[in-house]
Amino acid sequence: MKKLIIILFLFLFRSSLAVQYYVSNLGSDSNNGTDPTTSWQTLSKVNSMSPAFVAGDRIYFKRGDTFSGTITLTTSGTVSNKILIASYGSIYDPYPVITGFTTVTAWTNLGSNIWESTNSVSSLDRFNIVVVNGVNTPMGRYPNSGYVTYQSHSGDTAITASGLPASTTNWTGADIVIRKNKYTIDRGNITFHVGNTLHYKNLYADVPTKGFGTFIENDPRTLDVQNEWYYNVSTGKIRVYSVGPPTNVKVPAHDYAFKLSNKSYINIEGLAFEGFNRTTVYLYHTDHISVTNCTFTNCGQDAVNSTISSYNVIQGNSISQSNKDGVVIKQASNDLITNNTLNNIGLFIGMPQYNVESAIYVFGNSCTVTYNKIDSVQYHGIMFEGTFLNISNNFISHACIGKDDGGGTYTSSNDSGTVLSNNIVLNVVGNTEGTPDNYASSVGFYFDSHSQNIRVENNTVSGSAGAGIMISNAQNMIIRGNTSYNNSVSRGFTTGELRLQYIMFDPLKNISIRNNILANTTTNMPVFAIWDAIGNSMLGYGISDSNYYVRPLNNDHYIYLLNSSGTNTNYNLSRWRTYSSQDAHSFSTPKTFSSTNSIRFEYNATQFNKTVRLDAKYIDVKGNVFNGTITLAPYASSVLFKDGNTTSSENK
Repeated sequence: MKKLIIILFLFLFRSSLAVQYYVSNLGSDSNNGTDPTTSWQTLSKVNSMSPAFVAGDRIYFKRGDTFSGTITLTTSGTVSNKILIASYGSIYDPYPVITGFTTVTAWTNLGSNIWESTNSVSSLDRFNIVVVNGVNTPMGRYPNSGYVTYQSHSGDTAITASGLPASTTNWTGADIVIRKNKYTIDRGNITFHVGNTLHYKNLYADVPTKGFGTFIENDPRTLDVQNEWYYNVSTGKIRVYSVGPPTNVKVPAHDYAFKLSNKSYINIEGLAFEGFNRTTVYLYHTDHISVTNCTFTNCGQDAVNSTISSYNVIQGNSISQSNKDGVVIKQASNDLITNNTLNNIGLFIGMPQYNVESAIYVFGNSCTVTYNKIDSVQYHGIMFEGTFLNISNNFISHACIGKDDGGGTYTSSNDSGTVLSNNIVLNVVGNTEGTPDNYASSVGFYFDSHSQNIRVENNTVSGSAGAGIMISNAQNMIIRGNTSYNNSVSRGFTTGELRLQYIMFDPLKNISIRNNILANTTTNMPVFAIWDAIGNSMLGYGISDSNYYVRPLNNDHYIYLLNSSGTNTNYNLSRWRTYSSQDAHSFSTPKTFSSTNSIRFEYNATQFNKTVRLDAKYIDVKGNVFNGTITLAPYASSVLFKDGNTTSSENK
């Protein structure tokens, strides 16, 4: 009993004296690590000491240094004594780098510009990321760009494509990438190849659609472009196509930087992560974990994945070149994703093993996604599903670069209590490569079938391939105070600044559309469109009123109805009121013009007021006058019309 009391006393005493530990490239694992002059050297030493860490301990990595491997923590912090993993040293030095990469240094020339690593370089079962001379580089593929059209399929087990080089190459053992429809690109393994038919396995979603496209990868016979690569999992060796010996080739040796399970109250701050094959920071069944002010580059799949979590915080991070998703939050409650910058997410078609590719994906309850900046993502900018989510003040540009029929934001669930407000979405481009369609249909804000109980307020969208705001078979939604300007740039099927669709038997009902600005500077694109594909009442959607329907180059026929028989009808506001008994207090174009030279669109995607200098006096769609300048509130926008010269000398 006395011995147990002593052990308990020592444990409590140790817990009350949190220790600071230091790790640097010039340290030694034989040191005690408790001072910068007696620092440890490796992550292996940190991991070996992990069972001895207690709440309140701090582990610091030296700025400017690089550390290879995975960090293992077996201890949680407490609400008053969190465990901190951060950096030390001069603020002028870069963050310490935690790397999953190993550099290939020895090569064997196999001829025909094919080089193979002399030794095994990894024990991983696949490579999701390879960097050559600092550049995230895709694996080899056939054809080198684009798709081969397939003419038929057998369920989801085989496709037939007449364009395959069947007489010269048998692709058995390679991987197949299939564009199954506009929104699904899947990857599996070819089990055998007969003639122009490829049989495959391990695909995950949907059935192929004839007339779409396919390509081959993960085979040494695809290597014919500088720096293309192939990883042989059976030998652990990599091959690279290069006109000379390959240089500075980095391959992943580790799947994760952190893999925390059932842990609480840990802060990860001010570190740089690179080169992990799967998820860089993986949090499973955790709470009160924060990942703050870190940089993530060249991630094999996700930068951060938090599954079954609560009160986790992902804040102030920079994420770029992530080959699948950026931040993934699943089965979460009260998680916060804020002030992150995410660029170039999932841009290599066929690299991720699984589908989706969103910059941010959140599935949970009472989570907040705010003040994030997203630019260039294969599919959705922000995909969400859950209840009482707050998605606000985000800036999203260039979503749907690799797929189509997606959105800057996207949902298809009952998101009761969710609010989407003050977001700015620009240039959702859509990609029709590998499809028989020449017109992209991706939209700014996409509320797909089954969407319900969402409030959409004071958002801005412009430059989408399809509609600005799409509401498809949704229910119980408030669409209020939004600005949708110059969308439908693809001139394809999903046109309209605001578009309502009846395309399935889920009812479209209880949609309140008020105080929105729907503006387009073409002569023929509708600003408000309703498409009924199944013969419902086209006016059963709910109510619309106090909106601004603006088409200054053609102030007529800007409300468009297409019924199930294919008959379309166009209305101006007056005729629309008579037909629908809607929009009694709505407004039409304040001024008309013969060209777009007198029309301006301004937005403010910052957290501060922004003053824009104007070249003349302008009015907005509500008739407010701006004499030489306009000041925009954070995450606000304005459509302006020239209305004479400035009258104040200081604005000239």
